[in-house]
Amino acid sequence: MYRISTTWGSIPDSLATLKDILCLKRDITNVLDTVRRTKRITLRTNSKDLFTIKNLPETTS
Repeated sequence: MYRISTTWGSIPDSLATLKDILCLKRDITNVLDTVRRTKRITLRTNSKDLFTIKNLPETTS
């Protein structure tokens, strides 16, 4: 838990820390959403259609 101080001088620092925490929470939430979407796509996809190291498509040089 983070404690926001009550002294007037520390309010700007506390707000900046709170903003950083909320941004980090948002980033973590976005990553978890991406993982969930990827998992859903993987579950719907036929395993034979997925790429592996052995069957990577050719790339153009």
